[in-house]
Amino acid sequence: MRFYKIIGELDRRKLAKSVFSDEVKKERLDMLTLNYIVPKIREEAERIAKDKMAIIDAPLLFETGIDKFCDFTIGVIASNETCIKRVCKRDKISEEEAKLRLNSQNSTDYFKMQCNYIINNEEQSDLENDIEEIFERKKSI
Repeated sequence: MRFYKIIGELDRRKLAKSVFSDEVKKERLDMLTLNYIVPKIREEAERIAKDKMAIIDAPLLFETGIDKFCDFTIGVIASNETCIKRVCKRDKISEEEAKLRLNSQNSTDYFKMQCNYIINNEEQSDLENDIEEIFERKKSI
Protein backbone atom coordinates (compact mmCIF):
# COMPACT_ATOMS: atom_id res chain seq x y z
CA MET A 1 0.00 0.00 0.00
CA ARG A 2 1.36 3.43 -0.92
CA PHE A 3 1.11 6.30 1.55
CA TYR A 4 2.01 9.23 -0.67
CA LYS A 5 -0.36 11.63 -2.43
CA ILE A 6 2.37 12.91 -4.72
CA ILE A 7 6.10 12.42 -4.59
CA GLY A 8 7.33 13.49 -1.18
CA GLU A 9 3.90 14.27 0.33
CA LEU A 10 2.76 11.74 2.93
CA ASP A 11 -0.91 10.78 2.89
CA ARG A 12 -1.34 10.84 6.66
CA ARG A 13 -4.97 9.76 6.50
CA LYS A 14 -4.17 6.60 4.52
CA LEU A 15 -1.21 5.80 6.75
CA ALA A 16 -3.28 6.30 9.92
CA LYS A 17 -6.07 4.09 8.61
CA SER A 18 -3.55 1.32 7.98
CA VAL A 19 -1.54 1.48 11.22
CA PHE A 20 -4.38 2.10 13.66
CA SER A 21 -6.19 -1.00 12.46
CA ASP A 22 -3.12 -3.26 12.77
CA GLU A 23 -1.07 -3.36 15.97
CA VAL A 24 1.98 -4.90 14.26
CA LYS A 25 2.08 -2.12 11.65
CA LYS A 26 1.69 0.51 14.38
CA GLU A 27 4.56 -0.94 16.39
CA ARG A 28 6.77 -1.02 13.27
CA LEU A 29 5.94 2.57 12.44
CA ASP A 30 6.56 3.64 16.06
CA MET A 31 9.98 1.96 16.07
CA LEU A 32 10.94 3.47 12.70
CA THR A 33 9.99 7.00 13.68
CA LEU A 34 11.21 6.82 17.27
CA ASN A 35 14.71 5.83 16.16
CA TYR A 36 14.94 9.23 14.46
CA ILE A 37 12.77 11.39 16.70
CA VAL A 38 13.88 10.45 20.22
CA PRO A 39 17.56 11.44 19.78
CA LYS A 40 16.48 14.77 18.23
CA ILE A 41 14.10 15.50 21.11
CA ARG A 42 16.80 14.69 23.67
CA GLU A 43 19.36 16.84 21.88
CA GLU A 44 16.99 19.79 21.57
CA ALA A 45 15.72 19.51 25.15
CA GLU A 46 19.28 19.48 26.51
CA ARG A 47 20.21 22.50 24.39
CA ILE A 48 17.17 24.54 25.40
CA ALA A 49 17.07 23.47 29.04
CA LYS A 50 20.38 25.19 29.77
CA ASP A 51 18.72 28.60 29.50
CA LYS A 52 14.95 28.11 29.23
CA MET A 53 12.05 25.86 30.03
CA ALA A 54 11.22 23.34 27.31
CA ILE A 55 7.83 21.74 26.72
CA ILE A 56 7.76 18.34 25.05
CA ASP A 57 4.50 17.11 23.55
CA ALA A 58 5.20 13.44 22.88
CA PRO A 59 2.68 10.63 22.48
CA LEU A 60 5.12 7.99 23.80
CA LEU A 61 6.87 10.11 26.42
CA PHE A 62 7.10 7.40 29.08
CA GLU A 63 7.60 4.44 26.75
CA THR A 64 10.64 6.08 25.14
CA GLY A 65 12.20 7.29 28.39
CA ILE A 66 12.00 10.93 27.35
CA ASP A 67 10.22 11.63 30.64
CA LYS A 68 13.60 11.17 32.35
CA PHE A 69 14.65 14.49 30.79
CA CYS A 70 11.63 16.26 32.31
CA ASP A 71 11.52 18.03 35.65
CA PHE A 72 7.81 17.21 35.76
CA THR A 73 5.08 15.87 33.50
CA ILE A 74 1.55 17.06 32.82
CA GLY A 75 -1.15 14.76 31.48
CA VAL A 76 -4.06 16.41 29.71
CA ILE A 77 -7.11 14.15 29.69
CA ALA A 78 -10.76 14.25 28.65
CA SER A 79 -13.56 11.72 28.42
CA ASN A 80 -13.46 9.23 25.58
CA GLU A 81 -16.56 10.80 24.05
CA THR A 82 -14.98 14.25 24.06
CA CYS A 83 -11.75 12.92 22.54
CA ILE A 84 -13.65 11.13 19.78
CA LYS A 85 -15.56 14.29 18.87
CA ARG A 86 -12.38 16.39 18.84
CA VAL A 87 -10.40 13.93 16.71
CA CYS A 88 -13.29 13.58 14.23
CA LYS A 89 -13.55 17.35 13.90
CA ARG A 90 -9.79 18.03 13.75
CA ASP A 91 -8.89 15.26 11.29
CA LYS A 92 -12.21 15.09 9.43
CA ILE A 93 -12.51 11.35 9.99
CA SER A 94 -15.31 8.99 10.97
CA GLU A 95 -16.13 8.07 14.55
CA GLU A 96 -14.93 4.53 13.83
CA GLU A 97 -11.51 5.79 12.65
CA ALA A 98 -11.22 8.05 15.71
CA LYS A 99 -12.01 5.12 18.02
CA LEU A 100 -9.29 3.02 16.36
CA ARG A 101 -6.76 5.78 16.97
CA LEU A 102 -7.81 6.35 20.57
CA ASN A 103 -7.88 2.63 21.34
CA SER A 104 -4.21 2.44 20.35
CA GLN A 105 -3.31 4.96 23.07
CA ASN A 106 -2.86 4.51 26.80
CA SER A 107 -5.85 5.01 29.07
CA THR A 108 -6.47 8.05 31.23
CA ASP A 109 -5.71 5.85 34.26
CA TYR A 110 -2.25 5.21 32.85
CA PHE A 111 -1.57 8.95 32.62
CA LYS A 112 -3.00 9.56 36.08
CA MET A 113 -0.45 7.09 37.44
CA GLN A 114 2.51 8.32 35.36
CA CYS A 115 2.18 12.11 35.35
CA ASN A 116 3.06 14.54 38.10
CA TYR A 117 0.03 16.70 37.26
CA ILE A 118 -3.27 15.98 35.53
CA ILE A 119 -5.45 18.53 33.79
CA ASN A 120 -9.00 17.53 32.96
CA ASN A 121 -9.57 19.14 29.57
CA GLU A 122 -13.28 18.48 29.23
CA GLU A 123 -13.75 22.25 28.96
CA GLN A 124 -10.99 23.61 26.73
CA SER A 125 -11.51 27.16 27.94
CA ASP A 126 -9.64 26.51 31.21
CA LEU A 127 -6.65 24.65 29.76
CA GLU A 128 -4.32 27.61 29.39
CA ASN A 129 -5.07 28.83 32.92
CA ASP A 130 -4.52 25.35 34.36
CA ILE A 131 -1.14 25.10 32.66
CA GLU A 132 -0.11 28.56 33.85
CA GLU A 133 -1.06 27.64 37.44
CA ILE A 134 1.18 24.56 37.32
CA PHE A 135 4.11 26.56 35.94
CA GLU A 136 3.65 29.24 38.59
CA ARG A 137 3.67 26.59 41.32
CA LYS A 138 6.83 25.05 39.89
CA LYS A 139 8.58 28.44 39.73
CA SER A 140 7.90 29.08 43.40
CA ILE A 141 9.49 25.80 44.52
